[in-house]
Amino acid sequence: MSVANVDDVRRNVRAAIRRHWVLFLVPGVVMAILGLLAAASPFVATLVVETFAGWLFLTSGFVGLAALFTTRSVPGFVWTLLSAVLAIG
Repeated sequence: MSVANVDDVRRNVRAAIRRHWVLFLVPGVVMAILGLLAAASPFVATLVVETFAGWLFLTSGFVGLAALFTTRSVPGFVWTLLSAVLAIG
């Protein structure tokens, strides 16, 4: 990549950040507020994170099974099946 291309990329990134600065600010403020709430109530934060992780594992397990059975000829079929079943269980 030449120096001119790098400068063009930098200019485009800066312009995009200037145009969409609110899209960077809002999630940052929301995450700061959620972090303060989590520090104020660690028990509730732990329950929320555990519930979210559980749903994430369950969903990824079912998606993994669906993807596995649509492409049965992939290498490592048994290991992929095992990991999907473990994610569900």
